[in-house]
Amino acid sequence: MTTWNELMTSAAPVAGRADTFSVTVGEDWLQGRTLYGGIVAALGLRAMEQAIEGLPPVLSTETVFMSPLPAGVVIIEVRLLRRGRNVAFAEALIGDGNSITTRVTAVFGAARPSSITVPVRSRQPSKPLDASFPIPFIPGITPAFTRQFESRLSEGGFPFTGSDDAATGGYLRFLDDPGSGAAAQLGLLDAFPAPILPVATAPFMASTVRWSVHFLQPAPVPKDGFWWFRADALAAADGYATSLGTLQSDGVVVAWAEQLVAVFDQPSG
Repeated sequence: MTTWNELMTSAAPVAGRADTFSVTVGEDWLQGRTLYGGIVAALGLRAMEQAIEGLPPVLSTETVFMSPLPAGVVIIEVRLLRRGRNVAFAEALIGDGNSITTRVTAVFGAARPSSITVPVRSRQPSKPLDASFPIPFIPGITPAFTRQFESRLSEGGFPFTGSDDAATGGYLRFLDDPGSGAAAQLGLLDAFPAPILPVATAPFMASTVRWSVHFLQPAPVPKDGFWWFRADALAAADGYATSLGTLQSDGVVVAWAEQLVAVFDQPSG
């Protein structure tokens, strides 16, 4: 099994193209028939940071998943869109070498003087760690990538259990040590099922279409290694659902994510 750190450090420039990278991602990172969205977005971000010198810290990313990306060789092409005095904009186009399947855009920004401060509101877990439910890996049912994490459900219900609460989340940590940077946070923010899934009473496919992440502040790895995440479905209709989630480290909110998910619970007309 290839770990997160091994993938984050194995992307290599394509010969003669300093702005293009290649990395092989195995089936142990699959989520259904496509690679796990968190690893794809993180590889795009890391490629931008590697290809473009002198970038300030990343403030936000937006990932659009246009089609499935299979396991195997992944090609990442980086473009600097604009660089100002404090803010830079960059893009990573990701695919299998034949077509572009994913686009990651990122905003990087240096700190600026300001007297405006709005404290970030943290949330309280519904259950403590020791009262939460371990999420097992079940071959053929649980996505392959989940073996990279230790996860415990404390928010909402398990998928397809007819829960009254359109929410999901809990405690999770990597089985290896990915550090505390923005790329690692991308991996954590996408690890739990979409919060619309617990309200369903029968299995169906769901696929992320667009995923926007905002990084609020640097964060050390939690003392016990477990981050806490909760996402709530804000709306669902006409085959699409929108959710909002927050990631916390020892009670401090470090990032939030807004996600648009396509829901395939009914046959197409």
